[in-house]
Amino acid sequence: MNKLLSAGFSRMFRDKIFWAGILAVVAGGIFIPVSNYINMMEDGMETYIDSAFFSVAIYIGIILSVFCSLFIGTEYSDGTIRNKLIVGQKRSAVYFANLITCGVGGVIICGAGLAAYLCAGLPLLGGFHSPLKFILLLVICSILISMVYSSVFTLIGMVSQSKSMTAVLCILLAFFLLFTGMYIYTRLDEPKVFNGIAHMDESGTIVVEENQPNPNYVDGTKRQVYEFVNDFLPGGQALQTASMEVKNPWLLIMYSTVIIVAATGAGVAAFRRKDLK
Repeated sequence: MNKLLSAGFSRMFRDKIFWAGILAVVAGGIFIPVSNYINMMEDGMETYIDSAFFSVAIYIGIILSVFCSLFIGTEYSDGTIRNKLIVGQKRSAVYFANLITCGVGGVIICGAGLAAYLCAGLPLLGGFHSPLKFILLLVICSILISMVYSSVFTLIGMVSQSKSMTAVLCILLAFFLLFTGMYIYTRLDEPKVFNGIAHMDESGTIVVEENQPNPNYVDGTKRQVYEFVNDFLPGGQALQTASMEVKNPWLLIMYSTVIIVAATGAGVAAFRRKDLK
């Protein structure tokens, strides 16, 4: 196992996609606070570092879909996985080595984005205004979101032997989870009623309209289902974390842990039964 991890990390730190991912999140981590600072200077509206600090959580899934799929896909295309098994490595060890490597890579990329934002945001926007405990919990949520994506993409990569197919499936899944999260998040954000407004009619009389119910408001059991999906799926978690509107961080942490364990268990079981060509 140690040899597998050593080889995996050595290859990861030479991987151009890995460093491109780090460069992308660092660029975003610098650009966003600088842009917020410029807007603050022009508009005169005070902006805190809290705003968009966790934005990396939104696009980390897309970056990891490319990194994990190509990283594991290369092992299949080069015959590396077969060679590892031929020399006596256990299938579970091979799977966990790739999982840990991709997971650590995801955490590093996510951490690089947060660190870049912190370094650029602190001197420009000042310190955090949210409680430190809440910020730390959201940092944990962000890291776990990256680990969820890594575990799911590792599952796909280790089951599919086609490098191109793995990349397509992972990228499509990343966008699907993100857009699903956006849709559910938007629906839950719909107001229950539209506030009445006052306006003047043609005769000059002021007319006050009453509050009107919002037909798009999600209520009842459907809302409970939407809230569960929003908290459970990484896309919904990412949007909540990025907007810092997480009501119960520990619930997201629990759901992320469940997905990681479930994906890992399913992946190991499937890889053990897989017929390697």
